Amino acid sequence: MKNKYTCFLFMLFFPVFIYAQAKYDYQWLTGGVNSDSLNLISWLDGKSVATLKKRGICAPGPDIASICDKNGSLNYFTYGCSIYDAKSNKMLDNAKDINKGIVWDEYCQVAAGNYPSYSGLTFLPMPGDSNKYVLFHQSRDEDSFQAYVPRRLNYTIVDSELKNGMGDVTKKNVTIVYNRLAEVGIRACKHGNGRDWWVIVPQMGTRGYYTTLLTPEGVSKPNFQLVSKDSISQFDFLGQSVFSPDGSIYAHGAPDAGLSILKFDRCNGKLSNLIHIKDTMTFFCMGMAISPNSRFLYVTKRNWLIQYDLEAADIAKSAVEVGVYDGFVSQIGAQTSFYKCQLAPDGKIYIGSTNSVQSFHVIHEPDQKGALCDFKQRDFELKRRYFIALPNNPNYNLGPKIGSPCEKALGSEEIVEQDKILVYPNPTNGQLNINISLFFSTLYIKDITGREIKKIATSPYHSEYQIDTYDMENGIYFIHGISEDGAKVAVQRFVVQH
Repeated sequence: MKNKYTCFLFMLFFPVFIYAQAKYDYQWLTGGVNSDSLNLISWLDGKSVATLKKRGICAPGPDIASICDKNGSLNYFTYGCSIYDAKSNKMLDNAKDINKGIVWDEYCQVAAGNYPSYSGLTFLPMPGDSNKYVLFHQSRDEDSFQAYVPRRLNYTIVDSELKNGMGDVTKKNVTIVYNRLAEVGIRACKHGNGRDWWVIVPQMGTRGYYTTLLTPEGVSKPNFQLVSKDSISQFDFLGQSVFSPDGSIYAHGAPDAGLSILKFDRCNGKLSNLIHIKDTMTFFCMGMAISPNSRFLYVTKRNWLIQYDLEAADIAKSAVEVGVYDGFVSQIGAQTSFYKCQLAPDGKIYIGSTNSVQSFHVIHEPDQKGALCDFKQRDFELKRRYFIALPNNPNYNLGPKIGSPCEKALGSEEIVEQDKILVYPNPTNGQLNINISLFFSTLYIKDITGREIKKIATSPYHSEYQIDTYDMENGIYFIHGISEDGAKVAVQRFVVQH
């Protein structure tokens, strides 16, 4: 019996992404150049499949964001000018002027309907409300140093229950940062409590970073952190940024500014331990992604793909060349060199190009060191040519930072005498068995926000109880044991996975 419970406890604390079921990024849109269709890549059947999707009146551009519901059904997408309902291909009524301003007037009305941003769009599910989604987006404005640089970090909220299920915007173009922002884009990472979201953008030309927090109460006032006083290049165009899947590392870079690697604290949103790697080689663009095991950072430098070992004593010296552009030119004369990268639901890293091309390069085994990562050029064929745009998806399934103070914050109580409550099977997709070795007058079932879901009246003559989880959504839950004097003396967690 002891071995059985040990197994259950092991499963309980095994990393959350193993059993998480949220599929917010299981379908990607990339665009279709000069056509009425978009590339749709799906992982819903366990492997990548490319198909075509009618694009409506929008036009593909250099940036894109999309999000599915938690079951993987594509909900919304944007190219930076408007937000579209993916099912009808229609613009949401109140979302026809995202990023409204002088650049919107020039590009979204006169041109083809796409905004000139680069990784400046990302969708997040609203914590605690499965019907709402938040789009964070950078907009450009006039600047005395450069024309039309990113100046604003904005957010827009979509409520999918409005307009008979098509959805509409309830808040739009709310600016939370106004300053010169780096061209490496927006990145998001789960808070250590496993519910909320950190959103980060670097300031242009400095070691300053704006960090804001998305909670069920909304978007917080941004915090500005100056990591060091040294300045970096203002010319950070055609770069990218990334969080490691476990949220412990934040990296960003561009050809002139170089590569910056920092540690990230998911509890307080602080960056530290800056490592800056400045290249002597000349290249045109820089993209990056981090392996599923959070160990290897892959950086594209147009004609080169470099792997860095983030666990090495000297990360800069760990650089290994794992790919060199083979010179292939497409039928329309476009080079298929390397640029933006994105980790996909299948654990592979897909790499795009700076040109209008019809394939992705693929790192098939990104957790492996050196050549064992199995990089292949043009190894995933699309249905249409696309231009630059790759999704900017975070790790939607990152769970709480186990053992940290912020992991316990949502449960309200510190987890003490955890072995007094045992649960199995865990994860569960039906009946959950509960065994208590200490009498509690009441057992409360709460979700990760602290909201009470169920209550179990107990008896001093029984130690075994059961609850049905069929009516509970997938996610993390807590059982709170209440002693006779009213003190909470035990908390246990379990996972519902249908």
